[in-house]
Amino acid sequence: MQFENLERIFDELKDKSVSACKRKQALIDLEKIASDPDKDHDAWLSHIEVWRRMGGFSVLTNLFKSDDDEIVELVSNAMSSLTPTSRRPSERLVHICQFQIRFKELEYSVSGSAYNVWTAALILSTWIAKDQDLKEWIHAYKDEERFLNAIEIGSGLGLCGLVLAKVCQTINDTAVPFDEHRQSRRWFKVSLSDLVPAVLENLRCSIDCNGLGDCARAVRMDWAEEAGISSGSSQRSWYGGEGKDGPSEVGLAENENFQLLLGSDVCYDEDHPELVAGLVRRRLASGGRLLLCCAVRVSTFHEALMERLQACCRCDSPPAQTGGAIIMSGSHVECEAVDSEAERWGLRLPEEACAQHSRSYPGGMVLIRAVR
Repeated sequence: MQFENLERIFDELKDKSVSACKRKQALIDLEKIASDPDKDHDAWLSHIEVWRRMGGFSVLTNLFKSDDDEIVELVSNAMSSLTPTSRRPSERLVHICQFQIRFKELEYSVSGSAYNVWTAALILSTWIAKDQDLKEWIHAYKDEERFLNAIEIGSGLGLCGLVLAKVCQTINDTAVPFDEHRQSRRWFKVSLSDLVPAVLENLRCSIDCNGLGDCARAVRMDWAEEAGISSGSSQRSWYGGEGKDGPSEVGLAENENFQLLLGSDVCYDEDHPELVAGLVRRRLASGGRLLLCCAVRVSTFHEALMERLQACCRCDSPPAQTGGAIIMSGSHVECEAVDSEAERWGLRLPEEACAQHSRSYPGGMVLIRAVR
């Protein structure tokens, strides 16, 4: 694969003035290059990194919004070939601290980016399992007989939501109840949300096989609907939009809100900042906590997300010096080092994350904590 070819293809796909015919040919060329069986593996990974840093995956994601079915199909083929994990779906067992989480991987062709556990999910789920402050905050809901409604947005394979449900389940099993009635009453619920039907079905299976059927559920969530945006978003258009999930998919109640909202890798497209902030405004209860872990692929996307979140959230535990402008608590996490704030959380990047994503993202990994 020659860098010159990647650069040409990238320019043709990004340029909105390029004809549909030329754009289709560029997608065919990209898929052909990526599928070359004779390519050198190390060089291939290097060129994948070049493509990513150019913003190639974001460009392809935007093309999923096309009304041209042929372009959407060509994009899907290219993305599948570019993904360095073209493997058969398999059952996985992941160890996050003391918890064992089982789930089944999906094929990219039916799940999009939900086919894989990404580094951000490993970081956030590890933090959820370790952070003592979060556990004490959750414990207070049981002690004070309050109901904790939590949701993971863009769940994908659902690792973070499953770990959170395990944490709550552990607190429920170890805490001493005041009486038998209180012990039998479920005081928490964790919702794992996504839009793609195949992903939702897989989440239901994961909930059951992890013994969480009485405290967790899979629900349909369309970010565009949540944010009050009628035009197609990258999340909706990936699998063709409305009408394919059918009436059997369970959605959220109109006025349902949550005391805890979490998400990993939820900002990788230009429309995501507005969509994520919109659903936070609608669904996160006053005083509720927001926990996000994002890979900063494109700095402008991350900056836009922070700017929009600042309008509706405040910092959970502000730094010693806020400088007047910082109202979100964030910590950059790299594969080789963890800064002092992350160290205080007891966070160490899981070995699987280092092995799977040894290369760093341009802006690193960012953990965000905020209160509505």
